[in-house]
Amino acid sequence: MLPPYIKCFDFNEVENAPSAPGVYAWYAKLQIGIADWRSNFDHNNNDLGEFNLRQLLVLHSGKFDPPKYQIKAKSNFELEWKGELTPQLAQSFDKYLANGNEADWKIEDKNKLKEVKKIQLPFKKEKTRATLVKMLEETCPFFSSPIYIGKSDNIKRRLKEHADDIKKFSRALSSEPEKRQILIEHIRNNESSFAARVTALGFAPEQLRVYVFDLQELEDGNYSNDELETFASTIEWLLNRWHRPIAGRI
Repeated sequence: MLPPYIKCFDFNEVENAPSAPGVYAWYAKLQIGIADWRSNFDHNNNDLGEFNLRQLLVLHSGKFDPPKYQIKAKSNFELEWKGELTPQLAQSFDKYLANGNEADWKIEDKNKLKEVKKIQLPFKKEKTRATLVKMLEETCPFFSSPIYIGKSDNIKRRLKEHADDIKKFSRALSSEPEKRQILIEHIRNNESSFAARVTALGFAPEQLRVYVFDLQELEDGNYSNDELETFASTIEWLLNRWHRPIAGRI
């Protein structure tokens, strides 16, 4: 049970947030339906339920891949190096999750191979897949990193602004999905909002959940709203640097 000054809202519930100073954190929920793990055998007797769950988790995991980094180095006499660093996290997800055929695993390290085999076990049967999904759904937010941390002198107003902007971006990309790459390039080279970044990462509005820290509820009249907003600024600054959420300011 949450303390009274911590409140949780799904994306379509943010209008119920308190109109008070505080800090908030957005999280990404894992959305998996029964069809994504239920046994369904093809003509070769391959269980498509196993394949479907693997692929869904690879796609969801890929959304947490950090952005590419542009690097630039200078030496004497105007000598410069420029380049791009591409994260390799998505390849790790592919190696560990995507392929259920043990013969195709290209892992030379025997200890790593043992680890992969252990990770793969829950995918093998419908019953264990259902249990795995149930357990994963319960990890948010207690074992999850926030994807964005913010603060406001009026939490309700700020969350509604986020929600409105996210819906606009989501509608735009649903009608023209090819523009996602354009949005990604724009974010890489320009200032951008949380709504733009979270949409570019591939999170749908219904996957988002926010937890708010109502400082007014916690302090119960000990400080003015202006003073509470100052506390919120300090807390937000520290939390962002401790946790570095993936949809935070670049």
